[in-house]
Amino acid sequence: MVKRRVLECKQWMDSNIKKLRQMPQNVDEYVKQIQALEFIEENFQSVKDKIKLNDQLYEILDKFDLPSREDRQARFIDDAYHSMNQLTQTIYETKDKADKRKDLMKKKINNKIPKLNDKVDRFSEIILNLKFLKIED
Repeated sequence: MVKRRVLECKQWMDSNIKKLRQMPQNVDEYVKQIQALEFIEENFQSVKDKIKLNDQLYEILDKFDLPSREDRQARFIDDAYHSMNQLTQTIYETKDKADKRKDLMKKKINNKIPKLNDKVDRFSEIILNLKFLKIED
């Protein structure tokens, strides 16, 4: 049971590491990544606490030479701590890169604005053509 809880926490951290490491290609993906970052930051401490609590259970079992049903040699808690450190590092990297990514998105959008304005002007000319504005019976 303890191992299952730790592995669930590790899986949660690993999936969120993948989410944060993806480079957003457009504004929607950037917004989703920022939302994911906020969600992770809100919930990360409770995941860390779960892992530490379960690790303490194993330390108590070891200290008193109590048999544990799960294989401590599997080092799955060490893997969870490794994922915890990776996620912490990835959070900091994502925060550092967020402003740069936002600036890139702004530049892309600003480059598209003149083209969009040209298209709007062309459509306006077509729509304002008198043959489309005349009402004939």
